[in-house]
Amino acid sequence: MTRKKNTPAPGPQDDLSWPLVKAALEEAGTNLQRLARAHGVDNSLFTKVKYMPNARAEGIIAAALKRAPQDIWPSRYTADGIAVSPPEWLKRHKATTGIPSGNVQKRKVA
Repeated sequence: MTRKKNTPAPGPQDDLSWPLVKAALEEAGTNLQRLARAHGVDNSLFTKVKYMPNARAEGIIAAALKRAPQDIWPSRYTADGIAVSPPEWLKRHKATTGIPSGNVQKRKVA
């Protein structure tokens, strides 16, 4: 997916939904557990990518689907296809969804 430089950055709502990612992996003859074993990583690496950017995990999943990571998670990449840093992604996420991500302060209960 190529994005013009003047268009606003996509938000998380533009990313491929997690059920569709998992279904595409199944259709390709693999799943997250098999990918973890094949690449010698813990399965949690792939389950965490559902919520937070991780260029390594995104790259492995995208390669299994024969797609570019930015086609699956456009909100996590620049128009040039460079991974956005997690702090920058969190700013985008909050700006586009209004939902805070990461550490949320807990309120004291009286």
